[in-house]
Amino acid sequence: SDGGGGGGASGSLSGDELGQCKAVLREIKKKDIADPFLTPVDWKALGIPDYPTVVKRPMDLGTVSSQLEGGHYSSVRQLAADVDLVWKNAMTYNIDGSWIYQSASKLKAFADAKFSPLLSASGGGGADGEVTELTFEMKAQLNQNANLLSSKDLYGMVGIVEESCKKALDATNPSEVEIDIDTLDLSTFLKVERYVQDCLARQKKKSK
Repeated sequence: SDGGGGGGASGSLSGDELGQCKAVLREIKKKDIADPFLTPVDWKALGIPDYPTVVKRPMDLGTVSSQLEGGHYSSVRQLAADVDLVWKNAMTYNIDGSWIYQSASKLKAFADAKFSPLLSASGGGGADGEVTELTFEMKAQLNQNANLLSSKDLYGMVGIVEESCKKALDATNPSEVEIDIDTLDLSTFLKVERYVQDCLARQKKKSK
C-alpha cells in the first residue's frame, strides 16, 4: 500500500482517498464557526459535569485529524461517521436554537456535501453517500468483534443500544443482558460498530 500512515494499519486509507479526505477535513476546520469543534470539549473548565453522561463518545475535529494521520480509518465511511459524530454530539447536548447547535447544524450540512462524492466513489452506499442497508456479513463481523470486548466495554455497548434502540435489548435475565443485532436500526448499528472498533483499537495498543 502507498503509505497508510503510522501504526502499520494495512487496511488504512491511502493514496488519492487519503489526500481527498485530508483536503475535506482542512476545509471544514478552516470555517470560522468550526473553532469550538477543533479540540475536545473541556467539560470541567466549562462547568458542565453532565456532559460525559449525555455524550457517550466524545469526538472533535483535532482528534479526527490525528486519527486520520495515524492510519486509524480503513474507509471514507468510518472517517465521515466520526466527523458526523462531532456535530451529533453538539446537537444532542445543546439546545436547538443555541449558537453552538446552529453552528453544528451548518457544519454538518457542509461536511455532508463534501463527503458525499467521496463516499459514492468509494462505494459508500445510497445517494447521500451513507450505508443504506445492513448485510449479513456486517452483522456477523460485529458479533464476532463484540465477543472480543472486555466486560467493561460490553457495558458501554449496551449503554449505546439502550439509548438509541431499546427494542434490541433483551433484559429478561438481569445478570446477562443480550443484544439482538438483527433488531438494531441502521444508525444504532453504525454507532455500535464504531464503538467496538475503537475498543478493539485501544486493546491492541495496550497489548503492544
